[in-house]
Amino acid sequence: ADTGLAPHGVAILHARGVHVQAGVLEISGVSVFRLDDTDHMILRVEAPRGRLGRGVWVLEDARTIRADHLPQPVGRFVMATDLTVTRVQESFASPDTLSVWALPGFIALLDRSGFSSIRHRLHFQSLLTLPILAGTMALVAAGFSMRPTRRGGVARMIFGGVASGFALFTISKVAAQFGESGAMPPLLAAWAPTGAGLCLAVSLLLHLEDG
Repeated sequence: ADTGLAPHGVAILHARGVHVQAGVLEISGVSVFRLDDTDHMILRVEAPRGRLGRGVWVLEDARTIRADHLPQPVGRFVMATDLTVTRVQESFASPDTLSVWALPGFIALLDRSGFSSIRHRLHFQSLLTLPILAGTMALVAAGFSMRPTRRGGVARMIFGGVASGFALFTISKVAAQFGESGAMPPLLAAWAPTGAGLCLAVSLLLHLEDG
């Protein structure tokens, strides 16, 4: 809200560059458009750089531009905000809303801007593992279902298949949590469950082949 100039006004901030370092969000090439409650512009602010402080935007070497007035240098310009670095980071698109083709470019953008790309990297690697994971699940199912029923133990076989699927699902979720927290590299968090499931499937099939 732009309470300084209009009780119900708004401010639109545009920045050409965004960078986060040591928990401080810095912006460059800043333009701020302050509008009244009827969406008419009452002030424009231009600044080469700025930063997000605690509850305020601080723009350095700023100048203000009003209608029918010459640009006026004001030095430091402070504007109230309810944004935080965390909220800005969370405002980026969720990994689920991006296609697999758009993810690499978006990850590169996050890295250049100084934002964390862990969630997007993990989601991208998880998408890459999906075909192999589907094949792994099919092999696990085959390992439990190809045993001749005349040998008995059908109930145990069904229980083993269900338990293996549940265990693989649980391991995948736990690994994803470790990956999102940064305790495990996204590449390892995405591929480790698939690798473990593949080893299980191959072991079952070899055991079945040996009789």
